[in-house]
Amino acid sequence: MISPIAFAAVQKFDAVFAAERSINGLSPAERLAARRKDVAPLVENLIEWMTRERAKLSRHNDVAKAMDYMLKRVDVFTRFLDDGRICISNNAAERALRGIALGRKAWLFAGSDRGGARAAVMFTLIQTCRLNDVDPQAWLADVLARIADHHAIHRLDELLAWNWKRMPARLAAWNAPEKIALIRITPEQIEPEIWRLVEVPLGMSLKGLHDVIQAIMGWQDYHLFEFRIGEKLYGIPAPEWEDSGHRVLQARTVKLETLVAKGADRFEYTYDFGDNWEHTIAIERVIDGDPAVKYPRFVAGERRGPPEDVGSVPGYYEFLEAATNKSHREHKRMLTWYGGPYDPDDIDLLTLRLRLDDIAKRRHAGKAAYVKSRLKARSPPRSSRKVTTYPAWVRLSGPGTGRATSTMSDSSVARSK
Repeated sequence: MISPIAFAAVQKFDAVFAAERSINGLSPAERLAARRKDVAPLVENLIEWMTRERAKLSRHNDVAKAMDYMLKRVDVFTRFLDDGRICISNNAAERALRGIALGRKAWLFAGSDRGGARAAVMFTLIQTCRLNDVDPQAWLADVLARIADHHAIHRLDELLAWNWKRMPARLAAWNAPEKIALIRITPEQIEPEIWRLVEVPLGMSLKGLHDVIQAIMGWQDYHLFEFRIGEKLYGIPAPEWEDSGHRVLQARTVKLETLVAKGADRFEYTYDFGDNWEHTIAIERVIDGDPAVKYPRFVAGERRGPPEDVGSVPGYYEFLEAATNKSHREHKRMLTWYGGPYDPDDIDLLTLRLRLDDIAKRRHAGKAAYVKSRLKARSPPRSSRKVTTYPAWVRLSGPGTGRATSTMSDSSVARSK
């Protein structure tokens, strides 16, 4: 049976929460004024009634225990009446923390109390963005860059998620759809045919396309590369070759959109001048990109690419024969050289997509920096006051990742030059 006192208490609490719901969404100043006028009298009445009814109950009564818990914390409960920024309850925060609590054993990566505190700050910032319908990654990229660039200390309120949200130019620049090229990549002189279909942003350079080809073919970028477009060659320039008439232009400076504008929708790509892997690159069509997708993106393909340093097309056929025939006298040696089983029909989709995702993430970070720089150019002049202090959470760092490569490869020699 429900206690009449408990039922009456719930009704009084409901009245307070109903008054609070009517002022949700107002500014802190407006909420504070409304609370002082409408909510404070309800809370005062609740506390007086609870104090009076508590005196009638035994200390062993369950309702009395609940009242004691409340009455001993009146100052904490009524704090929201003096600050329009504070919510009446922490239900929203507890709901947001539920996922973290359920996976608490997964958060051991923090490593220390200090790391845990920093993780808590980042979770708070990210959840605040979500509550305000702001993309957390876009917001963090812009805000961290602005603080590092000495954003005026008296204008930090502009960077709060709910204020940043009101800047349509930022979101429009960040979410603007890209033009995407649907590109088919086919190594030449190999039967059955190996091919890949991939979506690549038109804003990507030829060097970026080279990285995409390395990822989807399963190569490790150990060697030099070259694009032949008409009569021009693009790759890593080597001044010592120019005297022989072999002039290579910088691949980083030419974007796919430039090629499409000139009608160059079909050209050649060569990787590893020793094995001489020649490819046909065909831009099949240009489409509008999806703002929710990070490009480049794999679409389709067949058969695994040749191993690195296998010895061109003839060497690949020899390797294929030995690796797929258990009775072949070179079978074990070839698999040992390769590093495991080799299935020519298995495209190794997981590794392919992981490598493309890595390229997409790095490109997304670069895009964020570009958007920030353009918005910075349009921003009003900043204060000339020198800023010498920064929030502790701004100083973020992390170890880089890399892949071991041969120290004697021609690509490493070219890079050192």
